[in-house]
Amino acid sequence: MKFGKTHTEGDQYDSFNSSLLLSNGNIIMTGTSQSGISGIKTEANRGSFDVWLVCINSDGEVIWDKTLGGEEFDLGVRLMSSDSDNVFLLSNSSSGIGYEKTEACIGGNDIWLTEINPENGSVIWDKTIGSNNTDNPVDFLLTGDNFYILSSSLGDISGDKTEDCRGGDDYWLVKVDLFGNVIIDKTIGGNNVDLAACIYYTDTTGIIIGGSSKSDAGFEKSEDAYDPSNFNEDYWVVSLNVDFEIVWDKTIGGDSRDLLRGCLPISSTNLMLYGSSSSDISFDRNVPLVGVSDIWVAEMQIPPFTSFIIHQFVENKLECYPNPTCNFLYVKNQGVSYVSLVDFSGKIVFETENDFQHLNLEELPSGVYFMNAIIDDKSFTSKIVKQ
Repeated sequence: MKFGKTHTEGDQYDSFNSSLLLSNGNIIMTGTSQSGISGIKTEANRGSFDVWLVCINSDGEVIWDKTLGGEEFDLGVRLMSSDSDNVFLLSNSSSGIGYEKTEACIGGNDIWLTEINPENGSVIWDKTIGSNNTDNPVDFLLTGDNFYILSSSLGDISGDKTEDCRGGDDYWLVKVDLFGNVIIDKTIGGNNVDLAACIYYTDTTGIIIGGSSKSDAGFEKSEDAYDPSNFNEDYWVVSLNVDFEIVWDKTIGGDSRDLLRGCLPISSTNLMLYGSSSSDISFDRNVPLVGVSDIWVAEMQIPPFTSFIIHQFVENKLECYPNPTCNFLYVKNQGVSYVSLVDFSGKIVFETENDFQHLNLEELPSGVYFMNAIIDDKSFTSKIVKQ
């Protein structure tokens, strides 16, 4: 452990949702705050809740903090940087024009996209994107000259939304340029509630989005929900090309509630899905329920190879040491035939199918990684902490 710091936050409710490691070693964190000037918070509250940014150095010392928002509710969701260290912030906002927000609220909650100055957190530009109802952004990515923003949306055709709501909430995917101007959007859903959770893109797979769905087949969804009462959710993964045409979709789940939280590529053809599950052995789940709700991780091959789960687990049996580590990482298990290491953004930073003895992590930045290994034809994943 390099440092341990306890900071007094504000005097009201404060929470963080996302962090970003900069090339200079500083870390920016974002979330929401109801506090005024107090603790390490140096600026007054704008509205009911504000976006709060805090930047710390590699020793955990606060460099700066910044409050952003309007007069209503504003929540920092995700941070991202470009190759040239431009910093972008995805937020959820119900505020109108005022303070740092330069555009009016479109519906209940909107997407609020900003570029911020990494030296002090000030806003360089901001853009509000939304419809006539609630739009809750969950994730975004930057590839080339475009952002891809994923939200859950209840909106019909209005504002920036060009398609009506399908059922309850739908996945809403928006492509914008480097200044937040909308290029194309797509509504993706079924006849019930579909809540978006994650997005990633590679040249091999195209755009893959995921979340949780109660919908049966209809509209963009090709398979029924596993629960005939439509009371419980399943994992739902959708692939699109760059023109937002659907390539394939897959419903994955058991006989109870399965909530997808994220997805990571672990090779050019395989995708790891992770979330929570209350299902026992049934349908796609072939491992027994351990508690009331388990962490359920499933590996699937990306179509056209196959659209079915090939490995899954609810407990970890991959033994890596030392963990945390500063340099070398060893795998204790025998019979390892494949290993990949994935960073928190989904980028594969190491991959081999040869005999594996150890991995040198000295050149990797500090942070959390996921190691995936094939051992005796079974897949295992372990979280790795690089100090």
